[in-house]
Order: sequence, then C-alpha cells, then structure tokens
Amino acid sequence: MKPSLLILIPLDDMSRARIEAEFDVVYAPDLAQQAAAIATHGKAIRAVLTNGTRGLAAAEIDGLPQLEFVSALGASYENLAVDHARSRGIALANGAGTNDHCVADHAFALLLSIVRDVPQLDLATRAGVWRDALPMRPGVCGKRLGIVGLGNIGEKIARRGTGFDMEIGYHNRQPREAAPLRYFDSALALAQWSDFLVIATPGGRCRHLSPDRCAGAAGAGPGRFRRQCFPRQRARHRRACRGAHGANHCGRRARCLRRRAAAARGAAGPDECRVDAARRRQIAGSDRGIGQQLLAQRKMPFRR
Repeated sequence: MKPSLLILIPLDDMSRARIEAEFDVVYAPDLAQQAAAIATHGKAIRAVLTNGTRGLAAAEIDGLPQLEFVSALGASYENLAVDHARSRGIALANGAGTNDHCVADHAFALLLSIVRDVPQLDLATRAGVWRDALPMRPGVCGKRLGIVGLGNIGEKIARRGTGFDMEIGYHNRQPREAAPLRYFDSALALAQWSDFLVIATPGGRCRHLSPDRCAGAAGAGPGRFRRQCFPRQRARHRRACRGAHGANHCGRRARCLRRRAAAARGAAGPDECRVDAARRRQIAGSDRGIGQQLLAQRKMPFRR
C-alpha cells in the first residue's frame, strides 16, 4: 500500500504522474481544496508537499495525526511551523541548492533589464521609436554591486558581477573568512556604498528587509530624482515615445541616470512595502521571478 501524500502546490501533469507512481496523492492546490482535503483525508496523510509561499501552519499539522514528513519546494522553510513540526518528530526537507544557478541568472537578468530599460526600449522599438530619439542608459560595468546575504546564491551572483568588472561588497551577519570581497557590518552601510543592491537572503527570519530604508540611507528622498535628467534629449524623447510608454514614463522614469537595484526573495520585501516605496518614487522598477523581486531605487547620477 502506497503512503498518502497531500500536495498543497500546483504541479503539471507530468510531475503529478511521476509522484502518483509512488504515492497515494491527495491533490489540493488552492486554499478551499486544502481545508476540505485535511478535513476529509487528514487522518491518513503521512507526507505533505508544499512551498514557502503556501507553507504549513501549526493548526494544519494538528489536523494530520499520522504526518511523518514535510517537503518544502524551495530553499527555506518560510510560512512553515518548523518548531511545531519538529516537536512532533516530523522530518523536514527542502530543495536548497537545486536552483541556485537559475536564481542567480534570473537576478542578474532583472538587474540588467531595470538598468538598461530593456522592457521600455522593446516597447519603444515596436512603436517605431529609434535610437536617436532615446536617452542614453547607464550600464553596470565598473559599478559597485552590493550583496546582502553571501550564501550559495549570493556567491554565484558575485561571480556574475565579477564577469561585468563590477566592484563587489557584501553584508552577512558574520564576515565570510574565505571571501575576498569587501565586508560591510550593516545592510544600510552597504546600500549607501553600492550602485546596485542585491538582497539574496532566505525568507522566514530574514523577512521584511525594507527597500526604502536602504534608499533613505543612500539619500534617495522623494522627488530627488527629478533633478537628474538629459536636458538635450528630454523634450525630443518625450514627444517621440509618448505613445509607446505614456506621458509619465517620458517625463519621469526615462530621465533618471542612476538606478539603485536590488533582487530579493518575496518574503524579504513584501508587496505592500514595494507599492509604498513606488508611490514615494524611491523605486524605479519592480519585478519578481523564481520567488524573487527586483527593485530599482532612484538616486544621484552615476559616478564616471
């Protein structure tokens, strides 16, 4: 008889078929189905597959009296009642290290996309706006890259930054003895030093690293970016790409020379914080992928 497995996250058909060959699967990928599944099948469930977004609460664990094993699809255990599970002798596992290279690739892709304005320039090109009507964008080569959390992913992001001839600094709770990089004793000091800030911390206990606190440390107050502009190109660019981007893009976002950018786990910078920072114009752009987000904080012009 196959052990019963409760799956709390969406899976494609091929993945489900492979798991169903080994387990008696109860598939409940949304909240309504999960409550019903625990109420109906809870006494038989021996294993749970979840992730950091969904997690598994203490009350749900209590509804699974035969539970022996919980696997979190991701790098950490955020939103999972770890202490409560361990008090019952439940084994825990996650996928730390599995996607490190993919996450580092994605973080750097988001960084380049924000700094080089790739999505906006793509839209402008499709609208027939060509190079002579667009402002010059800054690059990342030779700039300062700060990394909060020099773990497995942070180290891989640092290697990619080195490939772009970037100066690398980092902040951890403790300095890494083997790391030949500049260490900062606080995230705010690192933010003040860096041109681009990558937050590569796990979720859970490291939650809510505030992007606007780092922006404040770097002196990026509301409205300050307005003084940084391309005076010769601004009017022409505004007329040329108004249709591609909208008036607000041409009048505000396209003329900012410096973007302080950061990639972070969603749990390290919640949606409401990003929305608030964007409203106060401390963030130029935001995106999330592979459980991450990218933030760009407006500041003074790049050093030459």
